[in-house]
Amino acid sequence: MNKLAFTAFAFVALIALFGQASAQAYCPPAQPNCCRHLEYSIVPLNASVTQGVEATYDIVIRNTDLYSQTIRASAECNPLLSCSFQDLPFPTTLLAGQSAAFHFTVQTAGADAKSYFIPLELRGGSIEVPCIDNTDAEGNQLGVTLNVAAPAAPTPAPLPITATLSPTEPQTVIPGESAAYTLTIRNDFGRHIYASILTDGTNPFETTTFYSASQISLEAGETKAVDVRVTIPPGTPGATYSWAFLVRGSPGSYSDLAFPVSLQVYAETVALSLLGGPYPTDCVETSAGQQTILEMYLRNDGESNGPFQISLEGTTTALSVASIDQSLLELKKGEQAPITLTIEPNRATVLDTYSATLVVKSGQFEVLRRNICFKATGLESIEVLKPANSVVLRARTTAIPFRVRNTGTVAEDVAFYWDPLQEIGEVLVQPATMKLNPSESAEAQLVITTSMTTPLEDFAVPIQLHAAKSNYTLAVNFNASVYSSNASNESLLSISAPDLTAAQEGIKTVEIRVSNNGAERLEQVRLMIEGIPASWYAVDFPRPIQPNGYADFLVTLAPPANTVGVRPVKLFAWSGREAVKQDAELEVTPYIEGLDAREVARTEKSKGNVVSEVDLTLRVTNNGQNTIENIAPTLLADDVLQYNYDTDPSTVSLEPGASADVKLTLRPNKQTEAKSLPIQLASDAGKAAPNALQVPAMTAAAVAGTQPPWKIITVLALLVVIFAVYAYERREEKK
Repeated sequence: MNKLAFTAFAFVALIALFGQASAQAYCPPAQPNCCRHLEYSIVPLNASVTQGVEATYDIVIRNTDLYSQTIRASAECNPLLSCSFQDLPFPTTLLAGQSAAFHFTVQTAGADAKSYFIPLELRGGSIEVPCIDNTDAEGNQLGVTLNVAAPAAPTPAPLPITATLSPTEPQTVIPGESAAYTLTIRNDFGRHIYASILTDGTNPFETTTFYSASQISLEAGETKAVDVRVTIPPGTPGATYSWAFLVRGSPGSYSDLAFPVSLQVYAETVALSLLGGPYPTDCVETSAGQQTILEMYLRNDGESNGPFQISLEGTTTALSVASIDQSLLELKKGEQAPITLTIEPNRATVLDTYSATLVVKSGQFEVLRRNICFKATGLESIEVLKPANSVVLRARTTAIPFRVRNTGTVAEDVAFYWDPLQEIGEVLVQPATMKLNPSESAEAQLVITTSMTTPLEDFAVPIQLHAAKSNYTLAVNFNASVYSSNASNESLLSISAPDLTAAQEGIKTVEIRVSNNGAERLEQVRLMIEGIPASWYAVDFPRPIQPNGYADFLVTLAPPANTVGVRPVKLFAWSGREAVKQDAELEVTPYIEGLDAREVARTEKSKGNVVSEVDLTLRVTNNGQNTIENIAPTLLADDVLQYNYDTDPSTVSLEPGASADVKLTLRPNKQTEAKSLPIQLASDAGKAAPNALQVPAMTAAAVAGTQPPWKIITVLALLVVIFAVYAYERREEKK
């Protein structure tokens, strides 16, 4: 029978890394109901707690829309955890530009000691028509990581910095007055450090927030208090304003401690509505040399009468085309006043799509914002045929071909104009000029050269075409997505791996190191092996890697039978668009190396010259460099039919250089001849090469010798005695 047993490996390894997320909602084209007007901040992204301890994540959401939104949050919580947004009431309504700060808490009393990823979902919009944000800026599932550790002794070292904020209750002030806070900060790190005090970027009173010290020096065990005064400028509209104070320790690897605050300003409320005009998603088309007038009305739905400042924001070209007739308005509650927007491109205006933003303020606070899109059109005789989107590799030169066609009735001299240095890198158009007859077309190419500093993002690369005969200029944007080239010398990731060698039908664990050589933290770094089936290996969970840090991934190799040989593979590590591939080889060997067995003793059970059982004592030695588990001697398949065997102990596990004795007991299933019997050591790591041992001729114990079995003789003797006693008693009765 086969004594081989394989053990399944479970891997639990996590680096307790703290981080934060601050992003505009990421909206893939396939998700039309995504929240495009929410900004969020989550601190931290990764938290580590001991079993039974509550984990807390600080969340700040800001409404960047023109209208109010109803904010909700939910989590897909593991059954072993208990999740809540206990200080986020429903409904929570945010006016345009407002923020809300709250906490996401996770109870871990019933949790196992392992890592959990908790998907989060943020909702805005209205109750009837909500928008949903559940992906981050990389397009990955939005969520937080929680590392639960079992209680251990000694007690883990305290955090480098601890801090408290007082008061924690919401304060109410009027414009012109100040709200006061105190941050008490303590250094528990054991050596001298610094701490900085700042806000999370959503403080509407940033310019009127004053600290008694923006940076403090703390000796080991020292505690200091920092006073914060937030002054509310006159004219501030009545509303509830939320943001968070941050305490950041040195060096930069320490996580931020976030303290959400909520401040109620008691004043006249400001609420304005813009009636009429185009929707923000609509574009008004205007011909060059013509005037387009848009009539809109501003209505006061609040308590404040103003005055309200009205302005138009945009690029220099956009503001040269569009203008408004009002800059200051006073309105009583319920009143409305007209605002006229004039769009008038001239003959020299580049034919392009522009946008300007109508902004209404009350004092220094923005009350209303409306984006207005307009497109300058003309009698275009040049058509540009280009790809919808192109992939550009970082640190490479990429040529994007396109075609220019003359759709007019006269020959055109076309010249290209472009900015040679753009955010994406160096830009070049070849050729720079061309002459096209009516209906004629010609090939051109946009050449983009990127560097290692080019962000892995989507870009719009603008160029212009000037048609000399028709005397107009056409603007064209090329959409380009920058990705890593995967080359080891062109990636911020690098891979360090040992030789990949495993025995067929065995399991071997190797450690592969992935390093982050950049200055930014990389989230959800993953590792895989290309070139072999996925069933041949397993990799433990993805994880973040700090700047100039690394993570060791445990990879389990398990090649099946009949796969002996050397195979080229690629080790592939990636995080979002950052990626690297490295060539490697996987060698599958027929046998595991370094596992040996030799006979050190034997005993034979026999009667006369007939052997019925042999006990072989084998000394098993691990001469390799890794621990080998569940080692047991076995017979080859052809010999299993002839012999019955067992081992004592059934299996052994050996550290490198260790030995152990295992007794192998052989019993024949039938009469066998003396032979050289192959013995093979099997283990979780695979099988060793067979080692032949000489065994004598053997006969099964049930048929050994010519004498009747002793049990049958005993039964016959008992029957004779019983019959004799019975006969004797009968004879005595007759007397």
